[in-house]
Amino acid sequence: MEQNRIFVVRARGLPWTCSVEDVLDFFSDCRVMNGVKGVHFLRTKAGKPSGEAIVEMESEEDINKALEKDRKYLGSRYIEVFQMSNSDVEAMLKRLHCNEKEMTEDGVVRLRGLPFSCTKDDISRFFSGLEIKEGGITMTQDRWGRNTGDAFVQFTSQEIADQALTKDREMIGPRYVEIFRSKRSEFHSQRGSSKKPQQCPSAQDIFDAESNAVAISKNAYEHIVEEEEVRGLNEQTSKVYLEPNHCIQRSDLYNVHMRGLPFNANGQDVVKFFYPLTPLRIIMEYGPDGKATGEADVHFASHEDAVIAMSKNKSCIQHRYIELFLNSSFSGSSTGKYNQGFQQRGSEEEG
Repeated sequence: MEQNRIFVVRARGLPWTCSVEDVLDFFSDCRVMNGVKGVHFLRTKAGKPSGEAIVEMESEEDINKALEKDRKYLGSRYIEVFQMSNSDVEAMLKRLHCNEKEMTEDGVVRLRGLPFSCTKDDISRFFSGLEIKEGGITMTQDRWGRNTGDAFVQFTSQEIADQALTKDREMIGPRYVEIFRSKRSEFHSQRGSSKKPQQCPSAQDIFDAESNAVAISKNAYEHIVEEEEVRGLNEQTSKVYLEPNHCIQRSDLYNVHMRGLPFNANGQDVVKFFYPLTPLRIIMEYGPDGKATGEADVHFASHEDAVIAMSKNKSCIQHRYIELFLNSSFSGSSTGKYNQGFQQRGSEEEG
């Protein structure tokens, strides 16, 4: 009978900054079960937004209306909408509800979009009046020991953590900060990883970009993916430098981080995107499941080139606009006029 059925659609291609309210607006013609509680965002195993959400509907009629939204736009992105098979729905919803219940009992929140210069003291001041556990602030870092713009904060109670969520999109410095519920296991995982020495990548992690090559990163399990695993690359991508004792120094890296890449994007797309600039190397991120995360690091020959590359921020690859974040510092080999205003991640004034 219909009252025993579960009506669920899956939305794919959502902007990384998409909120529950954005999803409800997108499906405004449909009755979403339990309103905001009927929208469940999916994340990668690394805890990053996947650009997908599960949305519970009230009836078959609402499912049909939701499917009419397939390929319609939310902001600058078109959204794919499809119905989930009944065999998958109950197990996934049970897992989602369990995860959300776990998250609501830990008093942990995750911050995203922090200025790279942000400190733990800045975060404490941001949450002034809300009691944070001793040692309860963990800032995440990349493999070179640089702040990523994310942090986890554990409060003394869930009630205080709920109050912290009301500060979502308030400002720290020139940037607005997004705040999400999190859980203790993610907090402790980040604390453990932050104590590990950061390793710089060897040449085994790199393909030669002069041959339009692409380096592949698999989060914590970094290795070069075999050629047959990399779809969409041509024969020119076969050259790999194998110099295991060579280590790229941090001072050598003039890096622009890309976010929002189509999942089928490859190195050729990135090279064309930055033309006429020539990247030295491109590191595309893949999750432990082997799927693209939609993010990449692109290294240039100089800080000046990296800053010029930032002019492509919010330009498109295929149907998606790309967010760029500058991870480069001025050196004596670059022209000083490009240094001002680009030290923080992305275009700070956009916050």
